[in-house]
Amino acid sequence: MFITFEGGEGVGKTTLISALQMHFSSLGFRVLVTREPGGTLLGQKIRQLLLNNHEVTITKKGELLLFLADRSQHVEEKILPFLKQGGIVLCDRFIDSTFAYQSDAFSFNDLLMLNQYATNHLFPDKTFYLDLDPEIGRKRILEERKSLLDKMEEKDLAFHQKVRGEFLKLKELFHDRIVKIDAAQSKETVYNEVRNFITGMIHERSLHKHTS
Repeated sequence: MFITFEGGEGVGKTTLISALQMHFSSLGFRVLVTREPGGTLLGQKIRQLLLNNHEVTITKKGELLLFLADRSQHVEEKILPFLKQGGIVLCDRFIDSTFAYQSDAFSFNDLLMLNQYATNHLFPDKTFYLDLDPEIGRKRILEERKSLLDKMEEKDLAFHQKVRGEFLKLKELFHDRIVKIDAAQSKETVYNEVRNFITGMIHERSLHKHTS
C-alpha cells in the first residue's frame, strides 16, 4: 500500500508519519517511511542541492529535472521493491508537491507527462493533504525549528498561499485519491483521523482478498 502525505510548510507531516509508523509496525505490518527529495543516497545529495545550497542558482527547468531525478531513483530503488514485498510505504511528499510547487512555471499536462515517465506511471493508493493557513504554518516553523529555513520555506507568504490554492485544486481533480485533513486541529486529532482512515483501507483490502 502506497500512501503519501502532502501539504505546505509546517503542517506536521513528519510528526504524523512517525506516529503512524509506530502504530502500524506495532501491529505487525512492514512499514517504510521515506521522503522526497532525499529518500535515497542520490536523493540526499539532490535534496542538499535543491533546498540547502544557497551558493548555486538553479533554473526552473533544472530544479524540476532534479526533483524528477530524485523521484525516479526513489521509485525504482526503494518504493516499488517494498510494495512488491507487500509492505506499507508512508512517503513525505510525492507527485502532488511537484504539481503544487512547480505550477508557476510549467503546465499541468507537462508536469503530469514528466512525472509519469519518472515514476513508471506509479500513483499513490491514497494521499492525505494536510491543509493549513500558510501564516500559521510559518509561525509553527519559527517556533519549533532551531535550524535555518530551507530555500522553499524562505519563499514569501504569497508563494505559499498560491501553493495552498494549487493543493486544493488537486484535491478536487483527484478527489478519489486525495483526502483533505484540517491540520489546524490538534496533532492527536489529525493522527486519529488519518490512522482510522488507513485502518479502514487495510480492512477493506483484507476483505477483498478473502472474497476474490
